Amino acid sequence: MSDKRVKVIVPIPMDAAGVANRASQLPPELIAPGFRPEYVAVTWGAALGDSYHDMLLMDWTVFQAGVRAEEEGYSACPPSAPMAQI
Repeated sequence: MSDKRVKVIVPIPMDAAGVANRASQLPPELIAPGFRPEYVAVTWGAALGDSYHDMLLMDWTVFQAGVRAEEEGYSACPPSAPMAQI
């Protein structure tokens, strides 16, 4: 049985190095057996989140990424829950 892919959405657009840095912050011991988190940055949106407008853009782009998660083959898309709670 293969691991369940879990889409972890990074709410700001960033390059692969930035996404890898985010992924490195999740200690392996917090990942439950049978799960494989995959960090994915939104493709567009606000960079700072320092205004209501930016926060709305962030919410919208994360929502869009979450809606597409299942059709992209992900088993789950947690809002911010640690992997052990899924």
